[in-house]
Order: sequence, then structure tokens, then C-alpha cells
Amino acid sequence: MKRKALLTAGLACTLTLTGCHAPWDSDVQTVTCLAAEETTSAWSEVIDNASDIVPAADSTNNTEGDFESMENFETAFLKYAARDGKSFVISPASAKFAMSMAALGAGENSSTEKELLGLFGYGSKAEMSEVSKKLVEELNREDGSLSAKNSVWVSDAAGELNPGYMSGLTDIFGAESFSCDLTSQTFVDVLNGWVDKNTNGLIKQMLSEPLPEDARLALVNTLYFKNKWEKPFGDRYPGGFYGADGYNKNAPAMRVTENMSYSAGETFKSVRLNYTDGSSMKIFLPNDENKLVMDIIAEMSAEELSAALNPDYINEKVALTMPPFECDYKASIADMFKSLGVRDCFTQGLADFSGITSEEKLFISDVIQSAKIICDEEGTEAAAATMGIAMLMHAEPDPIVLTVDRPFLYVIESPSGETLFMGVITDVK
Repeated sequence: MKRKALLTAGLACTLTLTGCHAPWDSDVQTVTCLAAEETTSAWSEVIDNASDIVPAADSTNNTEGDFESMENFETAFLKYAARDGKSFVISPASAKFAMSMAALGAGENSSTEKELLGLFGYGSKAEMSEVSKKLVEELNREDGSLSAKNSVWVSDAAGELNPGYMSGLTDIFGAESFSCDLTSQTFVDVLNGWVDKNTNGLIKQMLSEPLPEDARLALVNTLYFKNKWEKPFGDRYPGGFYGADGYNKNAPAMRVTENMSYSAGETFKSVRLNYTDGSSMKIFLPNDENKLVMDIIAEMSAEELSAALNPDYINEKVALTMPPFECDYKASIADMFKSLGVRDCFTQGLADFSGITSEEKLFISDVIQSAKIICDEEGTEAAAATMGIAMLMHAEPDPIVLTVDRPFLYVIESPSGETLFMGVITDVK
């Protein structure tokens, strides 16, 4: 029996708010923390396998021109994650949730508020709240195939928080609220359990050690996605893959020949593969076989890349071959936000989160994202295979042949067009 292709992706984002004594940097997709003033990056002490985290760029050398425009947050994030030259998966949607929850607590008309709202093109907190609430509704389905969960973890050492902020987190983001000792192992265990549950086991451990004493608030988002292809692939077979590390003749491949959305632009050939719920994955393969997708991402501006990732598709019959794949990613992304001009919220003395509390001055110490994706084939779709054979009975032109056997870029979008996940595959094992 043929197995139906499934894609499973999950991630967690954390942002930490600390008080104003000892600064601390740390945020993982699904967790956000505010820290006290004075901070030194302590993420390596908090997260497992710190050596695997992509090193952050030197923020002292960053300029607003690094990624050209705050209007291209998604492609700026893509360029940032691609610096290491390895396979990765990121979630712009999860990062947006974490930073939006922080923005809700920014002081009215402060530079902190303007930077955070401007990051995603919001004109006001009211607009951000309306969009965020609709997105929460869209991304939470009864069958669990797509879910976006938020939570706020408040230190028992924190001063009194603004009731309006806490109710806003609940009403707008559906956030669960927890009060605990953020410096305890109990907090680590409970948080990891919450993340593990809400990512369906894909991210089992967010933290390995408690947070520093100055941590006051942790804002956490998890995003989980699982769906079936609308037009399933056949069984996998050894297809070969020309990866960044050389040719792997035993790399698996899967194939489907169907009518699908296809584009052949100046830079990429692309197909859009639909899932049964209306969401989709876009695959981008460089036109020039001698150019690596990582090099193209690095060479193009954020604006150029954004345009290339939104091509005009036409319906064509395509014989698509691509590999099943799996990868994960964990990195600090605070410097990426700073490169986009979002700096005050990360700076002691300038950050204004008076909307959260007036008793302590808070700033964002770090933002870290952790994500994992698995794309393979499972189950059967006999009706689709039969329909394919029936269509071949008609006189048709030969299908366009697209063989994804070298590094490629992918983007997963919700039915409304929200970018849930994006990444690059450079090698297939």
C-alpha cells in the first residue's frame, strides 16, 4: 500500500523579561522572558546543547540596514537563520506571537511600543490585538492538526502586575497564567512538560536549568502543525541528493505526478503543494544548478527575497521528485530583531514595559527559538492514485519534470497566508 505523506512541525518560543538589576538573555520559540537591568547572556547555562545554537551576530556592529526593512521580517529572519549554511526550520508566526505579547505591555506612546508595533507593521495596539486574536482563532483547530498555545509565567518575586495586561494576554492570546519560582527546578520541569505537551512531543526540553534571580516574567508560545498532502506521494526509493556535503546516492526520494501550482521565475523554480485543510508548502529550487540556495539567500536583499518567495503560480502538470526530510533548529534571534531597528526593548534604561508593571523596570534580555520539522509519507491515498491514472487516459502534453535533488528552500503557509514555518534543506541523510 502507498503511504500518505504527512508533515509534522512543532516549535517553542521563549522571551524573558527581567528586572533592572542583572540582565539576562534568553528566548526560545515558545518562551519569552523579561529581565532586570544589568544582564549578561546566560542562555548557555539554561538550555541544553548550547554548542549547537547558532552564534548571535555581534550586536555592536549591527545597523538598521543589515536587513533593509522591518516590512520584511520573515525574509530577514530567513537570511539570519541561513548564515550558518546548514539545514534549518524557523517559525515567523511563533516569533510574532512572543514579541506581540511583549508589545502588549509596552508603555503607551513609548519608543519601545513604536519599535515593537512597527516590526510587524501594526499602527496601534488595538490593531495588533485584533489581528493577534483572529490569528489565535485561525491557528487553533478542534482536531489538533494546528495549534498555537500561549502562556505567561510570573515569578513569585515580581511586583504587582497590571491587571489589564494580564487580562489582555488571556483575552487576546488565550494565554494560560502560571505563578512560580522561576529559579527553581520545579519551574523547569513544569515548563518543559507544558512545551512537550503542546508540541506533541517534538520539543521535549526547553530549559535545562532555572532562570536567573532577576527573571520576572516568561512569555511562552508553542506552534504545532500536522496535516496530510492533498495529492499524496508514492513510496520512497533511493533517489540521490547533491547536498552541501557532497552527493549521497542513497538519499531517499518520493515522487508524484499531478496538476499543481508551478512557477519558473528568474531565480527559482517553485511548486506549491496543498494540504487537505487548505494550508500549503512552497518548494523553491534554484534555477542555476551551480548555485546553492544559501548563497542566493545571502545575495538577495530582504525585499528581493520577499518578492521571489511570492511568485505568480500557474496550474501545470508536474512530475515532482523530492526527498522526505527532518531537521531541527535552536538559536538566539535577539540580534536579528536589533538589526531590524528593534533595540530599545532590549536596552536597559530605554526599555519601557510600564504596561506590565510600574513597580519594576523590565527589558527583554533575549529571544531564542527552537523548532523541529518532519516531512515524510505515511498511509495510502488509493482514490488519488486512481484518479491520476484515469487522467492519463486523455491526450495531454508531457509533464514538467522537477527533481528536487539539491539544496532547496521551503515555506509553509496557513490558509490565510500566514507564514507558519520556513527553512532550507542542504543535505538529506
